[in-house]
Amino acid sequence: MKCLEKDRTRRYETVNGLARDIERYLASEPIMARPPSKLYRFQKLVLRNLLPFIAASAMVTALAVGLGVSLWLLHREQAAHRLAHDAEQKAESNLWEARLAQARVLRGGSQPGRRFDGLDAVAQAAAVRPSPELRNEAIALLALTDMRVGKRVARPAVFQTVSAITPDFHHYALVDDDGNISLRRFLDETEAALLPGFGFHGGLLKFNADGRFLVCRYDDPSHVGQNVVQVWDLERRVATLKLTNAMVASALDWHPREALLAVGSDRGAICLYDVRSSQQVQRLDVDLSPQAIRLSPQGDRLAVSSSFKAVVLVFDLEDRTLLQSLRHEAGVWALAWHAGGELLATGCEDHRVYLWDVLKGELLGHLYGQTALVAELAFSADGDLLASAGWDSMFCLWDPLRRERLARVPGKCLSLQFDSSARQLGLFDGGNSLNVFDITQGSLCRDLIRGTNTTVHSAVFTADGRVLASLSILAGCFRRNPRISSVFRGPNAKGLHYIF
Repeated sequence: MKCLEKDRTRRYETVNGLARDIERYLASEPIMARPPSKLYRFQKLVLRNLLPFIAASAMVTALAVGLGVSLWLLHREQAAHRLAHDAEQKAESNLWEARLAQARVLRGGSQPGRRFDGLDAVAQAAAVRPSPELRNEAIALLALTDMRVGKRVARPAVFQTVSAITPDFHHYALVDDDGNISLRRFLDETEAALLPGFGFHGGLLKFNADGRFLVCRYDDPSHVGQNVVQVWDLERRVATLKLTNAMVASALDWHPREALLAVGSDRGAICLYDVRSSQQVQRLDVDLSPQAIRLSPQGDRLAVSSSFKAVVLVFDLEDRTLLQSLRHEAGVWALAWHAGGELLATGCEDHRVYLWDVLKGELLGHLYGQTALVAELAFSADGDLLASAGWDSMFCLWDPLRRERLARVPGKCLSLQFDSSARQLGLFDGGNSLNVFDITQGSLCRDLIRGTNTTVHSAVFTADGRVLASLSILAGCFRRNPRISSVFRGPNAKGLHYIF
């Protein structure tokens, strides 16, 4: 069009100018016939370098497509991660709620091991998310007294079901059909000593308080009622005392502080023997055939029961006088003294455990839980726990202060024994094992003054922590710490008002 312009100044000046513009057009360069805009120049640049631009465009397109795909995949991955995170949070929340609910159910139950299992559930929930609810539940579980099997010792088939445990729970004794006694270690269940028998069956085994002496009642299998009582000195591995036809049933017990053995005879007498000298040192005539006899923890009182008479007699050994005659509804098979020597638990044929204030001769109450004859009773060394077992093949653990059952475990039980620390309980189930339960007692704060508007101005513990004295506007009163050795009164609290 530049060639046809009417204005001479706007046409090519010469033919050479037109020729050069045509050459530039053919070379894909900007021509002079149109304004040289940036877009036009760029188009010409592309035409001159078409292949490089195509390659670059393809590369840029590929990069753009790759970037787009990557961004799409990233978005999808983030969405999946969010879903997985939400699912994980929901699962953790469900686990937290389930473990908390499990701990609460365990705390409200009565099965053994509930404290241990409940605390494990709380720990699992706390690993997910700590919270005040878990803290409160843990505190509530720590307040429980609980037990679980800590060790189970297998009984070899050659031995009878009769067994005994030393007070420190380091050794136990088993007896075979020929009366041979195997003294074995708890640690590795190996035999430490073998005490020879003489053909009679072993009917009862019992260690004394320090574990040095072991008494065994042997039953003659060919003559019913023919019994032999033999005491072994385990340090010297020799028999120090042997009595023929001297006892009936399970009527024997060790003195808690001296090497003295109390034996109930079928002639209605209780004889006390010094096992070191093999001499009888005391005789107490009773008007019944003893089923069980128990010396108090101080060794100054003796309780004796009979399965034929519904009475328990309590004697003062120093002056040989009858202190109390405790009437029951049926025969009594088991006896156990509280550590303070003032509370006596008795197991009766009427399926109940009786709690007696021996000094006053008063019945404090009953423990209901066994559904058959109560055959075994044992107090812990501190007196906070009482274990019972009966012919219903059930074993119960009690808080005797509150008369509350803490646990009820199925299983036949032939013997019960706490260790000296009250942290273990040995239970022989009459089968093929000797079970040692680990016991944990809860630390629980209790209200000592209830049902009154009295303002307490001050309170102070004694140095040993056994008695708490509080002063109020209306009256001064003495309160006992719930975890003490005596249930009823402190060593210096006679004549003062106190309530449990």
